Amino acid sequence: MSRLWYWLATATPLLSAGFGVTRLRGILLRTALTVLAALRRNKLRSGLTTLGIIIGAFAVVAKVALGNGTRASIESQVAGLAQDML
Repeated sequence: MSRLWYWLATATPLLSAGFGVTRLRGILLRTALTVLAALRRNKLRSGLTTLGIIIGAFAVVAKVALGNGTRASIESQVAGLAQDML
């Protein structure tokens, strides 16, 4: 597997005039292979990072929902007080 990865990483043709499509594909391929190799080597770290991202996203969604619910509750209470005053 490592020979195949090395061949794919070094077989990218480098174009002399800026980023060409072939060079960009090679860079993306090398990046994807590096990411997959790192995920394979660090399974626990990858799993914990994924879990942290999921928990963080859930916390943000819950906090926004709680804030919106609290705001709606306070607005309805204030509207009820305003009707009683008139």
